[in-house]
Amino acid sequence: GSRHAALIALSGYLRARLPCDIAGELLVPWGAKCDPPLTEDEVRREVEDIYRRYGEAVASSSRDPMPQSLRYQLGY
Repeated sequence: GSRHAALIALSGYLRARLPCDIAGELLVPWGAKCDPPLTEDEVRREVEDIYRRYGEAVASSSRDPMPQSLRYQLGY
């Protein structure tokens, strides 16, 4: 569904900027706002899967702006 696709997109964006544990911390509250909500375990499992599958690439510039669509998903 769209929750899963959004979680993958957000995880992928954060993967290039933050360590896995911090990305999980940021996305757990987002998952709780979904309808129906995603549990903390579901969110963390998906984030960890993305990081494991594609690697932890914390090397991107912090000046790289977050795309509007992802900011909307996070509620910014």
